[in-house]
Amino acid sequence: MSRNLPLATISIPTFNQEKYVGRAIESALAQTYPNLEVVVSDDGSTDRTFAIAQAYAGERVRIFKNERNLGRVGNYRHALYALARGEWVANLDGDDYYDDPDFIAAAIDRVTSNPGVVLCAAGYKVLHEPEGRLETAPTGLDQAETCMSGVDYVLGYPRLGLTQHLAIVYNRPLALETGFYLLDSLGTDTDSLCRLALKGKVYARRKPVGVWTHHDRNASYSLSEETAGKEIAMLEHIAEALAEHVPEPVWRQWLDQRVREKKRLVDNLMLARLPPAAAWSYLWRHKGLSLFHLKEAIKLVLRSLGLRRAPLCAE
Repeated sequence: MSRNLPLATISIPTFNQEKYVGRAIESALAQTYPNLEVVVSDDGSTDRTFAIAQAYAGERVRIFKNERNLGRVGNYRHALYALARGEWVANLDGDDYYDDPDFIAAAIDRVTSNPGVVLCAAGYKVLHEPEGRLETAPTGLDQAETCMSGVDYVLGYPRLGLTQHLAIVYNRPLALETGFYLLDSLGTDTDSLCRLALKGKVYARRKPVGVWTHHDRNASYSLSEETAGKEIAMLEHIAEALAEHVPEPVWRQWLDQRVREKKRLVDNLMLARLPPAAAWSYLWRHKGLSLFHLKEAIKLVLRSLGLRRAPLCAE
């Protein structure tokens, strides 16, 4: 029966994640979809990550170690372009995991039953590792699941909350045609998935299917004033593709809103990371008469008085 089903690949790019990689692989192998391969691309880890992954090598699991470190984006690209063989692909970072064993099977059913669908996007959970707290990430999807145009999917970013890498199964041939992981940015996955979505339809599901692990080594935590320009360029790249499908006022308004949100996120992260004195200096340099800056000033006052701890990441 599996011979009649398209091959699906779960790609697991990893680097120095000995604490997590076994959990990721096991959650991928727990998937009930029968025609599945798991590809682990170790980006030259210096800890036991590769050795742990090798223990799972077998008929359904292929393990690779890059001869040189390609970096986060380079490893994503290498795994997709050179290692994955499936018609449909999901990208599971080495520190994340699936908790819905039927995720791939359900996604393949949706994409093959709905002509023109180029990706299936689902919800996810967040594990706040320091506290051991697990919560479901909110989505803006009104129904349990629906099929929408790729344009609506992109215009709904980030309100929809359905662009988490691990919870998306996408068409690999179209991804290669689109050009995935072209930008050296934290949002390179969002850029790739949004541009792919514009080539067809998206099947969206509210149900959470996996867990994103939130810790102080997340790539997203490295966002700063210095790297914000790359993220804005990423949004402009999406807007350029969106401009081929909607009138100029629509895509410009979308871009302006996303850029404002990105700048606020940078402010939030910087204020959360800096010691109180440095945070006050940062806030003064970026002062504004907005509710956002007022709220951040109140949080900073509480931190300065020892009544509030600095969060691990932006709230």
